[in-house]
Amino acid sequence: MAETSLQLVKIYEGAVIPQASLALESSLSSYETGSVDFLSVFMNYITVVEYQMNYYEELENFYLASPVSKR
Repeated sequence: MAETSLQLVKIYEGAVIPQASLALESSLSSYETGSVDFLSVFMNYITVVEYQMNYYEELENFYLASPVSKR
């Protein structure tokens, strides 16, 4: 279980969160030019926050499942 959580943490940290952050930045730029509505920006923001929450949940799962924490 610890290994699975660690792999998910790495995926969130290395790919998922950076890509979602880029989508948010892109939608912000598009919003400034008027080609995207606020709801799209807001939904991209919510997506980034959800992915960050998932990252920390998996990090917690990793620490709870790792052998060091079972002392």
